[in-house]
Amino acid sequence: AAAAAARAARRAAEGRAAVVLRVDPTGGGGGGAFGAAGRQEAGVWSLHLFPEASGALCLDGSPGGVYVQRGSGEDAGRWVVHLQGGGWCVNEDECALRAGTDLGSSSAWSRRPLFELTGMVDSGSGGIMSGDATVNPKFSSWSKAWLMYCDGASFAGDAEEASSGVDPSGERKTLYFRGRRHLGAMMEVLRGEGLDSATRDVLLTGSSAGGLAVLLHADHVRSLVAKVAPAALFKALSDSGVFPWVASQRGPLRFKQHYKNVAIMQRVRLDDSCTNAESEPWRCFLSETALPYVDATLFLFAWTYDTWQIANLAYSPCVGHFDACTDGELGAIEELGRRVHDAIKQRLLSRPDTGAFVTACRGHSGTTTDRLWQSAVIRHDVHLRDVVWRWVVARPPNLTGAAFRGGRKALALHAHLDCGGERGWTCNPDCPAIQAPKFDNGCDLYEFSPGNVQCLAPEDMPHP
Repeated sequence: AAAAAARAARRAAEGRAAVVLRVDPTGGGGGGAFGAAGRQEAGVWSLHLFPEASGALCLDGSPGGVYVQRGSGEDAGRWVVHLQGGGWCVNEDECALRAGTDLGSSSAWSRRPLFELTGMVDSGSGGIMSGDATVNPKFSSWSKAWLMYCDGASFAGDAEEASSGVDPSGERKTLYFRGRRHLGAMMEVLRGEGLDSATRDVLLTGSSAGGLAVLLHADHVRSLVAKVAPAALFKALSDSGVFPWVASQRGPLRFKQHYKNVAIMQRVRLDDSCTNAESEPWRCFLSETALPYVDATLFLFAWTYDTWQIANLAYSPCVGHFDACTDGELGAIEELGRRVHDAIKQRLLSRPDTGAFVTACRGHSGTTTDRLWQSAVIRHDVHLRDVVWRWVVARPPNLTGAAFRGGRKALALHAHLDCGGERGWTCNPDCPAIQAPKFDNGCDLYEFSPGNVQCLAPEDMPHP
């Protein structure tokens, strides 16, 4: 304890002190001051708020942070590092709205259990983040980190000067676009939590907007890991991070303009290999543009019928009533699926060390939920969690090579693409096990803000 206090005192003197809170993920005992920074015991999530000197701020100017859970046994030196998702704010006023939530401010994080915070679209201490060996037999004892998402731009904003926007009450709020700095601040926390002794695997993951962040920042994070743990093997998994820009029911390329707004407003900082090659550097914020430039070894998980994309990119009201879709809506939905498949196939052809699992079911993200992680299946016996594990532990030459499935040569050794065809969302009989019931029972679109359209069941609709 004395040594930990001494380390904390040194950090404070150097302007690098961080607040560390221990959080019971079940809610028992709540959160509270935990004291000096230091390595925490296994199985407990500790919240580390970034020091002011890091510049890693949420939208409202409060410090960003990362939750850390130490692993156990021989696997304590292996890490899963997750980038939280949660959409984007596409203009200053929407960012001002977001700044009053857990997706734009850390002010309430310590008062509620992790995974019960609002806006956690990829929520759950489950799936690949679970410590339950029956749910997550291969990764349950690994050390884990969960980088909280509070910048609204997939950890890409890097504006030195503050901005401002007007929230729904009419109040003008000061805004900070500093998401990129959270990555470096996180790495300094993980250095002190044991990442510096990692000699085997470091797996970067992210879902939804966090899945896009994996594509945008995998090479940068790999370089940060190499400085902290040079002996570790780095790989990256993007869950639902491929967002095609397609024409929508509300006009051509509506969301493409949203992405452009985010990139310019937040002065996003992206990979040099992409921005130096593209005539319009902001386009590197688009997943289809960024993906070919990623040098890190990738795994891509995707839904052919991605319900968030259908609601937001195509803006098809029939996302919750597939049987009632018009020909135009079905065309837009099928176009989304084709674009996701094409982007992944191009990656597989150019980089056969890429892993992939594309399900024909309806949903969005989910690798941090038990439901998807346990039950996502292709061709009755190809399980997502097994495919991911084989890819993670594979070393050359077992990352590449020929694989034959159904009498045909696969695109890559660790790539599995589901069935398809007309009414392709009905071709996989195992889909009900992983789909949210609302997509079978019916839901309708509700626009919370320009960048956040959701399909809600009748009982979840906001009251006037």
